[in-house]
Amino acid sequence: MDKISDINNKSHSPIQACLTERKDGLLFVSLIFLFTFLAYIPAMRGGFIWDDDAHAISGIVTSTGTLDALRRIWLTTESQQYYPMVYTTFAIERLLWGFDPMGYHIVNVFLHTANSIFVYLVFSYLGFRRAWLIGFIFALHPVHVESVAWISERKNVLSGLFYLLSFMCYLKFEDRYGIKWYAASLLSFVLAILSKTVVSTLPLVIVLACWMRGKRLGLKEVLPLVPYFVLGLIMGIVTIWWETNLVGTKSESWDLDFFDRVVLAGRVIWFYIGKLLLPLNLSFIYPRWQIDASSPLQWIYTLGAAGVCVLLWLVQNRIGRKPFFCFAYFVITLFPALGFFNVYPFKFSFVADHFQYLASIGIIAILTAFFFQIIKRLDAIRKKSAVFKILLAGVFLSFLWILTFKQGFIYKDKITLWEDTLKKNPGAWLAHINLCYELLLKGKIDEAIYHSKKALELNNSEARLHYYMGFTYFKKSNILTSQGMNDEALLYNEKAISHYKEAIHLKPAVYEPIYNDLGVSLLKKGDIEGAVTQFRMALILKPDFKEAKNNLNFAINILIQSSPK
Repeated sequence: MDKISDINNKSHSPIQACLTERKDGLLFVSLIFLFTFLAYIPAMRGGFIWDDDAHAISGIVTSTGTLDALRRIWLTTESQQYYPMVYTTFAIERLLWGFDPMGYHIVNVFLHTANSIFVYLVFSYLGFRRAWLIGFIFALHPVHVESVAWISERKNVLSGLFYLLSFMCYLKFEDRYGIKWYAASLLSFVLAILSKTVVSTLPLVIVLACWMRGKRLGLKEVLPLVPYFVLGLIMGIVTIWWETNLVGTKSESWDLDFFDRVVLAGRVIWFYIGKLLLPLNLSFIYPRWQIDASSPLQWIYTLGAAGVCVLLWLVQNRIGRKPFFCFAYFVITLFPALGFFNVYPFKFSFVADHFQYLASIGIIAILTAFFFQIIKRLDAIRKKSAVFKILLAGVFLSFLWILTFKQGFIYKDKITLWEDTLKKNPGAWLAHINLCYELLLKGKIDEAIYHSKKALELNNSEARLHYYMGFTYFKKSNILTSQGMNDEALLYNEKAISHYKEAIHLKPAVYEPIYNDLGVSLLKKGDIEGAVTQFRMALILKPDFKEAKNNLNFAINILIQSSPK
């Protein structure tokens, strides 16, 4: 009678057995390419969303020349994150297909498909039965749509490719296939951490895999991993410094002490497991939880996660080491996103689908083993042929395929994305303010004002929200002026001035446009001297701000003309 420990069977001759002996690998590769690309057709037809513009088609990737772009990508702090491999791919693609988002989307889908194949190869090498199903679920699980359909998340799919390649090569080296495999693994790891730093957990996973395979864990075996640990530590420090000093986590008040973070970690773990088990109501931004370590109920998540680890460790003699390996792999790979380090998205939510891209493989492997174990324990089904079991797996994969296909439509454009987010999470102030901005671009001022007000109702202490509120009121004022409704126009202009000043009060050096826009509103009000002061402040923050410079000259000319001769 098969047990969960059946996934502990000895590996065949690794890749060769997968791809040639049984021909299963070739069939898998063909099917995964076909069904993954079909599942992501809606996503591939989508546009740029949220910060795609800043990452992929503007900024440092659009420098005066390719060499200048590469210099700025690799040798400066101008990028939002130091992931030079990712920005290098964007710079190349910028030359190939410019502002057409489809090319970027196709590359992301291709990388995700390649990752799914490597998931199959790695777990087959590790001796997991039905590794083909683990790879297929990874390919078609809707929780990964965010990582694939969001162009800026190239860092996930690109780092994932190098991570899995490094893992595979190290396993070959570990099995004494030669030093060339170690060199290939180390190079792949370097490329991985230059794509996204969270992959620095790989050496811990390799140690865990070595234990799972029953190999010796002495100094000789661990020593080759020292460069991995050192490189991971260095890039981790770089990322923390980048997030703190350039992205802005230093200026945020997270209000979380150590015990809060321990509680948060437990809740994050179960949230992601829940989304893998039941991938419904997936949202671009999830509600941000209130974490309180003084509440005994909130410790249930952390204690539950710890309990699962202990249980799997204690029963390893009965069910094998692989279940513990899978769960530990999940937690270790997810560790950078568990809340012990501040990352900018925590400002909006403590969880996001793309945070568990690689980590999800561990839970998927466990679920695959249990899926077939349940089938085998049903006497009625046990008498059926293997075709029936494959058919049942096909039904499950079809369900995932449909959900992934449907999820892709959400990424059609920015307005569609933010409207879907608000349907699932009405309290997402970020979605309200970004939707406000998109509606402003389309000239829908009244709708923009509505969403700006909603954003402020949810978060009145965010300077940027007051700035947008002021900007929308100013736009409304201009429309009323053009319609000859001057009294109402002045009222809206006063509201704009009030919100501009509140934004500056909350964050004095917020950014130069706010001072320029406040100056323009003061000009409209007739406060010329006040306008001059604001234009000069804008130029202090950005000396080459042409619009502020022109507005300053215009205001000074008015003062000169109005002064007594």
